[in-house]
Amino acid sequence: MSDQHPIHTEPSPLAGETVLMNFGNGPIEVHIEDWWDRVYGHSWMVADASLAARGYAIRAGLARLPLDNEVLFGHIAGLGNLIHISEITTAEAVLPVSRKLNWAARETLRAAGVSIAEWRTRYGIGDTWTGDACGCPDDRCIGFHHERPDDCGCLPALLNAPHWAGKSENEPGTPKGGAQ
Repeated sequence: MSDQHPIHTEPSPLAGETVLMNFGNGPIEVHIEDWWDRVYGHSWMVADASLAARGYAIRAGLARLPLDNEVLFGHIAGLGNLIHISEITTAEAVLPVSRKLNWAARETLRAAGVSIAEWRTRYGIGDTWTGDACGCPDDRCIGFHHERPDDCGCLPALLNAPHWAGKSENEPGTPKGGAQ
Protein backbone atom coordinates (compact mmCIF):
# COMPACT_ATOMS: atom_id res chain seq x y z
CA MET A 1 0.00 0.00 0.00
CA SER A 2 1.34 3.44 -0.82
CA ASP A 3 2.16 6.13 1.74
CA GLN A 4 -0.74 8.13 0.31
CA HIS A 5 -3.22 5.70 1.90
CA PRO A 6 -1.44 4.16 4.93
CA ILE A 7 -3.15 1.25 6.66
CA HIS A 8 -3.71 1.41 10.41
CA THR A 9 -1.26 -0.91 12.15
CA GLU A 10 -3.23 -1.14 15.39
CA PRO A 11 -6.88 -2.08 15.90
CA SER A 12 -9.28 0.75 16.58
CA PRO A 13 -9.87 1.37 20.29
CA LEU A 14 -13.55 1.02 19.36
CA ALA A 15 -13.21 -2.41 17.68
CA GLY A 16 -15.90 -4.71 19.05
CA GLU A 17 -17.76 -1.84 20.72
CA THR A 18 -21.25 -0.55 20.04
CA VAL A 19 -21.23 3.22 19.70
CA LEU A 20 -23.68 5.94 18.75
CA MET A 21 -23.58 8.11 15.67
CA ASN A 22 -25.96 10.67 14.30
CA PHE A 23 -26.84 11.10 10.62
CA GLY A 24 -28.92 14.14 11.58
CA ASN A 25 -32.09 12.36 12.64
CA GLY A 26 -31.14 11.08 16.08
CA PRO A 27 -28.58 8.61 17.43
CA ILE A 28 -28.16 5.22 15.78
CA GLU A 29 -26.30 2.26 17.30
CA VAL A 30 -23.32 1.02 15.28
CA HIS A 31 -21.37 -2.13 16.11
CA ILE A 32 -17.75 -1.35 15.14
CA GLU A 33 -15.71 -4.15 13.59
CA ASP A 34 -12.44 -2.19 13.13
CA TRP A 35 -10.81 0.37 10.85
CA TRP A 36 -12.02 -0.17 7.27
CA ASP A 37 -8.43 -0.54 6.01
CA ARG A 38 -7.64 -3.25 8.57
CA VAL A 39 -10.78 -5.22 7.68
CA TYR A 40 -10.31 -5.00 3.90
CA GLY A 41 -6.55 -4.48 3.57
CA HIS A 42 -6.76 -1.22 1.64
CA SER A 43 -8.13 2.30 1.84
CA TRP A 44 -11.83 2.86 1.31
CA MET A 45 -10.75 5.41 -1.33
CA VAL A 46 -9.65 2.62 -3.67
CA ALA A 47 -12.55 0.25 -2.94
CA ASP A 48 -14.33 0.82 -6.27
CA ALA A 49 -16.31 -2.43 -6.14
CA SER A 50 -17.73 -1.87 -2.66
CA LEU A 51 -21.25 -0.43 -2.55
CA ALA A 52 -20.70 0.52 1.09
CA ALA A 53 -17.55 2.49 0.18
CA ARG A 54 -19.32 4.18 -2.74
CA GLY A 55 -22.21 5.16 -0.49
CA TYR A 56 -19.79 6.50 2.10
CA ALA A 57 -17.93 8.51 -0.55
CA ILE A 58 -21.16 10.24 -1.56
CA ARG A 59 -22.20 10.85 2.04
CA ALA A 60 -18.69 12.07 2.97
CA GLY A 61 -18.75 14.56 0.12
CA LEU A 62 -22.17 15.90 0.98
CA ALA A 63 -21.39 16.09 4.70
CA ARG A 64 -17.91 17.54 4.06
CA LEU A 65 -16.25 14.81 6.10
CA PRO A 66 -12.43 14.77 6.15
CA LEU A 67 -10.85 12.95 3.21
CA ASP A 68 -8.68 10.56 5.20
CA ASN A 69 -8.54 6.97 6.38
CA GLU A 70 -9.92 7.59 9.86
CA VAL A 71 -12.86 5.47 8.71
CA LEU A 72 -14.33 2.57 10.61
CA PHE A 73 -16.29 -0.40 9.30
CA GLY A 74 -19.35 -1.21 11.34
CA HIS A 75 -22.82 -2.67 11.20
CA ILE A 76 -26.09 -0.78 11.46
CA ALA A 77 -29.05 -3.13 11.75
CA GLY A 78 -26.80 -5.90 10.38
CA LEU A 79 -25.72 -3.98 7.27
CA GLY A 80 -22.08 -3.01 6.68
CA ASN A 81 -21.39 0.73 6.77
CA LEU A 82 -18.38 3.01 6.74
CA ILE A 83 -18.29 5.63 9.47
CA HIS A 84 -15.80 8.46 9.84
CA ILE A 85 -14.43 8.67 13.36
CA SER A 86 -15.71 12.24 13.62
CA GLU A 87 -19.30 11.01 13.20
CA ILE A 88 -19.27 8.98 16.40
CA THR A 89 -20.91 10.84 19.23
CA THR A 90 -19.61 8.62 22.05
CA ALA A 91 -15.96 8.46 20.95
CA GLU A 92 -14.63 11.42 22.93
CA ALA A 93 -14.29 9.53 26.20
CA VAL A 94 -12.62 6.42 24.75
CA LEU A 95 -10.52 7.60 21.81
CA PRO A 96 -6.93 8.59 22.45
CA VAL A 97 -5.98 11.98 21.01
CA SER A 98 -3.67 10.19 18.56
CA ARG A 99 -6.75 8.91 16.73
CA LYS A 100 -8.44 12.30 16.76
CA LEU A 101 -5.50 13.87 14.94
CA ASN A 102 -5.18 12.88 11.29
CA TRP A 103 -2.15 11.11 9.88
CA ALA A 104 -0.58 14.33 8.55
CA ALA A 105 -0.83 16.01 11.99
CA ARG A 106 0.64 12.98 13.78
CA GLU A 107 3.55 12.87 11.31
CA THR A 108 4.16 16.64 11.59
CA LEU A 109 4.32 16.40 15.39
CA ARG A 110 6.61 13.36 15.23
CA ALA A 111 8.98 15.11 12.82
CA ALA A 112 9.10 18.16 15.14
CA GLY A 113 9.92 15.99 18.15
CA VAL A 114 6.69 16.93 19.93
CA SER A 115 4.66 14.12 21.45
CA ILE A 116 0.92 13.96 21.00
CA ALA A 117 0.59 14.10 24.79
CA GLU A 118 2.56 17.39 24.87
CA TRP A 119 0.39 18.86 22.12
CA ARG A 120 -2.80 17.82 23.88
CA THR A 121 -1.55 19.15 27.22
CA ARG A 122 -0.66 22.54 25.73
CA TYR A 123 -3.74 22.99 23.54
CA GLY A 124 -6.40 20.54 24.74
CA ILE A 125 -8.62 20.49 27.79
CA GLY A 126 -7.27 17.92 30.23
CA ASP A 127 -7.05 14.60 28.38
CA THR A 128 -9.47 15.71 25.66
CA TRP A 129 -8.44 17.09 22.27
CA THR A 130 -10.92 19.81 21.34
CA GLY A 131 -9.30 21.07 18.15
CA ASP A 132 -9.43 19.97 14.52
CA ALA A 133 -8.00 16.69 13.20
CA CYS A 134 -5.27 18.69 11.40
CA GLY A 135 -3.76 19.71 14.77
CA CYS A 136 -5.21 23.22 14.83
CA PRO A 137 -6.26 23.86 18.44
CA ASP A 138 -9.01 26.32 17.52
CA ASP A 139 -12.29 24.38 17.48
CA ARG A 140 -13.91 27.15 15.42
CA CYS A 141 -11.74 25.98 12.49
CA ILE A 142 -13.08 22.42 12.45
CA GLY A 143 -14.07 21.63 8.89
CA PHE A 144 -13.81 25.21 7.62
CA HIS A 145 -10.24 26.31 7.00
CA HIS A 146 -8.89 23.67 4.61
CA GLU A 147 -10.07 20.96 2.26
CA ARG A 148 -7.50 18.18 2.67
CA PRO A 149 -5.46 17.07 5.72
CA ASP A 150 -2.22 18.47 4.28
CA ASP A 151 -3.66 21.89 3.36
CA CYS A 152 -3.55 23.25 6.90
CA GLY A 153 -0.72 25.54 7.92
CA CYS A 154 -1.83 25.96 11.54
CA LEU A 155 0.20 23.10 13.00
CA PRO A 156 3.55 23.98 11.33
CA ALA A 157 3.06 27.65 12.22
CA LEU A 158 2.37 26.83 15.86
CA LEU A 159 5.34 24.45 15.99
CA ASN A 160 7.58 27.28 14.73
CA ALA A 161 6.28 29.68 17.39
CA PRO A 162 8.81 30.76 20.03
CA HIS A 163 7.30 28.65 22.82
CA TRP A 164 8.08 25.50 20.78
CA ALA A 165 11.04 26.56 18.62
CA GLY A 166 12.97 28.16 21.48
CA LYS A 167 12.95 25.20 23.86
CA SER A 168 16.09 24.29 25.72
CA GLU A 169 17.70 20.90 25.13
CA ASN A 170 16.22 19.52 28.36
CA GLU A 171 12.61 20.41 27.60
CA PRO A 172 10.25 17.75 26.19
CA GLY A 173 9.58 18.17 22.49
CA THR A 174 12.95 19.71 21.67
CA PRO A 175 14.43 18.23 18.49
CA LYS A 176 17.65 16.30 19.07
CA GLY A 177 20.57 18.69 19.33
CA GLY A 178 18.58 21.45 21.08
CA ALA A 179 16.60 24.33 19.63
CA GLN A 180 17.11 24.81 15.92
